[in-house]
Amino acid sequence: MVYLKKRKETQKQINDAFIELYRKNRPRLISVKDICEAAGINRSTFYTYYDDVYKVQSFVQEEIQDKIIETFRGIQVNNRSFDPAIIIIELVKFFKANRDLPFELICDNRGALLQKIQMLIKDGFFFDTSKMAPEDFKRIGIALKYHIAGAIDILDDYLVKNRDMDVDDVIAILTEIASNGVYAIAREYLK
Repeated sequence: MVYLKKRKETQKQINDAFIELYRKNRPRLISVKDICEAAGINRSTFYTYYDDVYKVQSFVQEEIQDKIIETFRGIQVNNRSFDPAIIIIELVKFFKANRDLPFELICDNRGALLQKIQMLIKDGFFFDTSKMAPEDFKRIGIALKYHIAGAIDILDDYLVKNRDMDVDDVIAILTEIASNGVYAIAREYLK
């Protein structure tokens, strides 16, 4: 029991060191030596847990993605009135509540998160896919991917890269777009 606790603590040290270095350097510039120094461990300890820097990155990304997916699993869905804005609102709330997490990692690898969300759709979490024709499933998948990928880009711009905009304003805009489309926001400015 003590051994497992120590292993988890050491792995967390490595992951935390990687995250801090990632925020400063991105992965191409991070070496195993850098992680070891930042984590206060030796190289052999590092290699007990990971093969290379990219394995650490994959592990950390996977952990964050799994936390986001768990947030989605907490959504109460009524299939008759499902609104894709719910997913985006929950995603933004998650980003807002977990500002300490390295969302740069998610934004740099948004495709993996989108695949996991699509698996939720395929597994019938949001919709009764057993009654759906394949072309309908594709249409819904494309629509949700469009909304979610766009939301991740906006979150990357305004929350990760610290643009000067209030998080609640970003949530309001994303919610309006997800619910009513871009037209609802741009309508008064059209020629």
